[in-house]
Amino acid sequence: MRDQLHAAVDGGHGPLVLDVTRVEMVDGVGLGVLVGAQRRAARAQRRLVLRGTPPRLRRFLRATGLERILPTENHDPEPLGPTPIAA
Repeated sequence: MRDQLHAAVDGGHGPLVLDVTRVEMVDGVGLGVLVGAQRRAARAQRRLVLRGTPPRLRRFLRATGLERILPTENHDPEPLGPTPIAA
């Protein structure tokens, strides 16, 4: 996933929207990958946004303070489709 996120950051422009609709749980390694991708995006003058963030993950991000680093879109009527990363 790290390689896909880096390629998406490096190969596009504008916000990088990551559809996390189906994510049930994120461990420390996953959070590290997301924070690293956000930092890479910031260096490229882009913004990483989590779309379709489930309530449980949103609560976790809020409790850990990561909601300030990993912004979320709280509404998503339809997932992005089969590709979880949109550049």
